[in-house]
Amino acid sequence: MANEAPQAVVWDRVAVDSSQVSKNDTDSVSRPQKERKPSKKVNLPVHVNTASLDELCALNGVGPKLAEKILEVRNALGAFKNAEDLQKVPGIGKKKLEKLLPGVIFD
Repeated sequence: MANEAPQAVVWDRVAVDSSQVSKNDTDSVSRPQKERKPSKKVNLPVHVNTASLDELCALNGVGPKLAEKILEVRNALGAFKNAEDLQKVPGIGKKKLEKLLPGVIFD
């Protein structure tokens, strides 16, 4: 094996001599980073009946999908009057409700 010629490794059309690359070097190959939109500063608590998708996402335990469901239920059934109304949203159960209630105002 000592007399074998070094093998070349090709990544993204760049040839690299494997005798010059350690295993740890392959971990540091740069990959394109996803661009993140700068998020707006959201002040808590949020008025749940007027909150935008971004504002709802600022609540503890709420991501974009759940925020979208909250908006859908709000548009379909009208304003949320209390915590029980929020439980009508698919994905909001007792535990999730306990997490997000401190950041919510019902107006």
